Amino acid sequence: MIGAAVLTPDEPPFGATGGRAWRLRGMAVAPEHRNRGIGGALLDAHIAHVAGLGGGILWCNARIAARGLYARGGMSAWGEVFEEPLIGPHIVMWRRVGADGAAHARAADAGPQSA
Repeated sequence: MIGAAVLTPDEPPFGATGGRAWRLRGMAVAPEHRNRGIGGALLDAHIAHVAGLGGGILWCNARIAARGLYARGGMSAWGEVFEEPLIGPHIVMWRRVGADGAAHARAADAGPQSA
């Protein structure tokens, strides 16, 4: 296996979303295949899938080492760094996905405020 990820309906830790919310879990790329665009392609595919489902909030608990990957995918950090037992430091990353796949944020509904 080169890469994998799971998408499940799940409310984010920052509360009400005003719509649907999807959690990206277990996203991984085999170490010998990293830095080749595979993680970005996985993320893009999941963003497109969320768009196809009508959009909503896409969020995950991102490894700190992978934070840049999620940021390049339009995701923003929320809250403080926390430790996932046996895995290491993580931070919540999120973005709003429109039905067209674009990141949408209105001034009155720009998403969570950092804790």
